[in-house]
Amino acid sequence: MDLPDPVPINRDGGRFGLFAYVPAVEAQKTFCLFHGTPNRETAYARQFFNQGAADMGAIRIASGRLRGQKIKTPAEKTTRPLLSRLRQSLADILRPGLEGCRILDLFGGSGAIVFELISNGATSAVIVELDKTAMALIYENAVSLGLEKRVRVVNTDAIAAISALAVRKNLFDLVIVAPPYGLCLQQTVLDKICLNPVVKPGGTVIVQREKKEPVGRVFRPLIFDRTREYGRTVFDFYQRCD
Repeated sequence: MDLPDPVPINRDGGRFGLFAYVPAVEAQKTFCLFHGTPNRETAYARQFFNQGAADMGAIRIASGRLRGQKIKTPAEKTTRPLLSRLRQSLADILRPGLEGCRILDLFGGSGAIVFELISNGATSAVIVELDKTAMALIYENAVSLGLEKRVRVVNTDAIAAISALAVRKNLFDLVIVAPPYGLCLQQTVLDKICLNPVVKPGGTVIVQREKKEPVGRVFRPLIFDRTREYGRTVFDFYQRCD
């Protein structure tokens, strides 16, 4: 399985701080190399992994071989899990091309979209998530679903992740952009992807937005393909056409 190698760590911190890929199975020990000494990193991991069930929510995978399996979500409003029917609709659209698919999710949240797509045939994924609590849950969810060897998690900003992946020529069949609504992040990320391609030729970028938000503008190598609306939620599809 072709997963990216770890990105060298910028120990000077820089704008985005420490940045490393961590296979989910190793994340509990290293916990994505958060800021601070190893003791502080261990304390972060212990704090988040030991949160009680009362602090968590839960949703279920809606389709595929893992249908019905639970995914934990933070009780806080740090993530916006996609409704089951929308995840299933997205999986239905993508299913014909999911076999062997490598996914990049730039705003991971609980990891629910990636887990739904792996349940329907995708091979592997890199999940980017800046929030530490959500990061811990992605790891825990991957382990509980038996996907710890197929998922890598990245604790960094989405823009920094795109730059690092592009430099290392890591390309994906499918890139998911589902940021918080109302911050105009969709356009910012699309601009970055156009300048720093992380999607394979013929691959797809899916942008999730609220209906009142504008359709993102792109330039080659990306072209706009189609839109699918589900109430207030909209998915815009873009293709890489070199």
